[in-house]
Amino acid sequence: MSSFPLSGPGTLQGDTCRPANRGIFLLTTPFIERSHNPGCALSRHRIEFPEWGSGGDRTFLIARLFASGISPLAQSGNASKPSRWSAKKEREASHREGRDQMNVLQRFLRNPKLLRLAYSPKLVSALGALGLAETLRDYHYQSVVQADGIYRSSLFGIQAAFRVQNPRDLSRVESTLSTETHILEIVMRSLGPGDVFLDIGANVGVYTILSARTVGEAGRVVAFEPEIQHFNRLQENLILNGLRNARPFRVALGEKEGIGRLYVKGVPSPSLVAPEGHLEASAEYEPVEVVNGDEFWKVRGLPPPRVVKIDVQGFELPVLRGLRGLLSGPVTTLLVCEIHPWAGITVQDVRELVASMGFRHITTSPRRNQVHMFARKEPLIAHAA
Repeated sequence: MSSFPLSGPGTLQGDTCRPANRGIFLLTTPFIERSHNPGCALSRHRIEFPEWGSGGDRTFLIARLFASGISPLAQSGNASKPSRWSAKKEREASHREGRDQMNVLQRFLRNPKLLRLAYSPKLVSALGALGLAETLRDYHYQSVVQADGIYRSSLFGIQAAFRVQNPRDLSRVESTLSTETHILEIVMRSLGPGDVFLDIGANVGVYTILSARTVGEAGRVVAFEPEIQHFNRLQENLILNGLRNARPFRVALGEKEGIGRLYVKGVPSPSLVAPEGHLEASAEYEPVEVVNGDEFWKVRGLPPPRVVKIDVQGFELPVLRGLRGLLSGPVTTLLVCEIHPWAGITVQDVRELVASMGFRHITTSPRRNQVHMFARKEPLIAHAA
C-alpha cells in the first residue's frame, strides 16, 4: 500500500477508497499509483511526471475527487468506523480544505507565469489520462470568464478583452498569452506610438489587440486571418476593445494569386499545407483567396510596417516570397516568424530567404514541433514606455 501527501493536511492511501467531498485537490507528488479498487475514480495505472524548475519542485497534479473518489483524510493501518459526530467533523474539515484548495487553484491559474505550466503538453496529456482535463477546463472557464462571455487580461500593463464562448476559445487566448509571453514582449518593445504592425495569421487577435494598444491612435495594425470563424471572432474582439486603428482582412498572403485550400482538420491550426497522411481531395478545407503581399499592399496604399509577425502553419516560404519588396524596405526592422518543419520546410531555407532581404541579426528558438525566428536589420532599441 502506498501513501501520497496532499498539499494540505492528510495523505492519500493507495487502497483507501470511499466517498469524499466534491473538491479539487493539488497533489504534490512525483507520481500517483491508482488503486485496484474498481469503485475508485482512479483505477490502476501509473503516470510519471517530470520535475519543473529548481529545487526539485514537482509537477502539480490537479485531481478531482468526486463521490466515488479517494478520501483525503490521513489513514494508518485499519481505520475504524467513524461516529456520527466525527463523520460530521470530517465532512466540515473536508469542505474547508476543499475551499482552500479551490482558492489555491484559482491563484495558480491566474498567475501568468504559472499559467504557462497549465498548458504544458505533458501535463495536459496526463490530466486527459486521468479523465480530469475536461473538468478542469470547465471549472477554470467558469472562474475567469464573466457572465457575458468576456475574458479580460492585462499583459505588460496593456489591458485587453476577448470574447470566449467556451473553454476551447479561452484556451486559444490564454495559451498564446502564457506560452508566447517572451515573443509578445519583444514585439511590444519594438513598437512605439505611430508605428505600423503587420499581423499575418492573426487568429482571434491577441497580437493584433495588444499591438493596437501599443501603437496608439496615430499608429496602424494590419491583420490577415483567412479562417472564417477566427476572422469573425477577430472582428468581434476589435469592436469589443473599441479599436479603430486595426484593419482586418479575410485573405491569405502568398506568392501567387488564386484560390487556396485552407485545411481545417488534421492539423493543429488551419493551414494552407495539406495535413500529413490525408489525401487533398478528402481532407476538410475552406476555399480562401490567396493574394501576393506586395501587390496587395500597393493596391490598398497601406503604410509600410515597422514590425511583422508571421504564423501561417507551414506556409511561411510563399508568404515571405510574396512580401519580398515590403520586407526589404528600410522601414521594416523586425520580423518574427514561426517556422513549422512538419510542413516540409527547413529553418535554413527560411533563414537564407530572410537574410537576402537585409536582416542581419537572426536568431532561432525551438519550441516543441516548431521554431521561432527573430530577424532584425539593426540591434534592438526598445521604445520608452
